[in-house]
Amino acid sequence: MVLAGSCDVAAGVLAGIGDERLGVIWIDAHADFNTPASSASGFWPGMALAVVGGDCGEEVWRALEWRPVEAERVALLGTRSLSPLEESRRLARSAIRVLHWRDGAPDREVRTVLEGLAARVERVYVHLDLDALDPSVGSGVVDPPVPGGLSARQLTEILADIQRHFAVIGASVTTYTPAWDDGSTLPVAVAAIRALIDSKR
Repeated sequence: MVLAGSCDVAAGVLAGIGDERLGVIWIDAHADFNTPASSASGFWPGMALAVVGGDCGEEVWRALEWRPVEAERVALLGTRSLSPLEESRRLARSAIRVLHWRDGAPDREVRTVLEGLAARVERVYVHLDLDALDPSVGSGVVDPPVPGGLSARQLTEILADIQRHFAVIGASVTTYTPAWDDGSTLPVAVAAIRALIDSKR
């Protein structure tokens, strides 16, 4: 379990786990799927999932002496903020399983996405960016909260569903910012951490 201020820890966590058959479940309001060529801002954490998948960041993997994760072994849940347009296009072309979140609800069944991933992998690394939460419970995050996100109950249910389908052998919880927390975010984050470490498999 890694607690971090930014999503760009993911490659290091995966290299530390060192399981070449591992799947990745990425829970985030943003896709983090830009590359230096597509990004409008050059913001490195906004490329974190693209690094995980090997679309950029070759120097990171060389330094870590590890390798990217195939897109077929990745699921992205909760995303609702993509920028610029090229990020959306890149994601649409990718084999990543994407579950968009719109107006507080998924655009299809969470279980469908997880079952598709479970057909390929048994063990997963779960990356949780707390900005996946709706601002009503996710004020304490680095970036401006994105409306229409997961409720505390929805996150709990997703994590329970993940535990039913996979062995969770690593996780990161990122972007918590105490100074901006109105008191709602920390209890949800703690509950998520407990759910992630309480493996039933």
